Amino acid sequence: RMSAKPGHVAKPVAQSTWRAQQSAKPGVSRRSLLLLLILHVRAAASLAIGGALGRELAKARPVVVHVWDAKPAELQRYAIDDVSMACREAGATAVLVGPELVEAVAKEQELARGNFPGPLPVIADCALKDLVESPELCAGAAKLGASAIGIRYYEEEEWGDAGGLEEALKQAVAAAEASSLAAILLGEFGAAAGPEGVVGGSDL
Repeated sequence: RMSAKPGHVAKPVAQSTWRAQQSAKPGVSRRSLLLLLILHVRAAASLAIGGALGRELAKARPVVVHVWDAKPAELQRYAIDDVSMACREAGATAVLVGPELVEAVAKEQELARGNFPGPLPVIADCALKDLVESPELCAGAAKLGASAIGIRYYEEEEWGDAGGLEEALKQAVAAAEASSLAAILLGEFGAAAGPEGVVGGSDL
């Protein structure tokens, strides 16, 4: 398990998954499924991240909810808003979403500012290879309302050796920090052929 900086590795101690089908509401395809993965993350030592997100993740048993859909472009806005609100009202610490959902979820969370519970930080789930090839993705995520970048990578990818992986992680973390974003490493996240975020999740 490689870390670009001490304390940048997220390591859940438990996880559970479920799918919420939105077909009961008109205008939502029956194929549109939202997969929510709850990551119970170790506090403090494994998540030494600065800012508000760091303070939240340092609490006892913080929970990051992964919201995923195979076809995000087909989701209706109210369905995204409903799930975003549910995460907040359920007491989650943060929400992890793909780049396509960052802006919608961040806007819905911002509506809760000044209320209790308040808005949750949004973490943009990005592949390490994409961040190395296009570090400007971090600046784009920040503009859309993300508070952090979740850096997803797999050791079986062609990094050459452990040193190559370490260097790639350093580049990605530096790009996130240059955009004032926190960085969370998601090693082996959603590996193999299982549903996104399920296989390999216990080894984060």
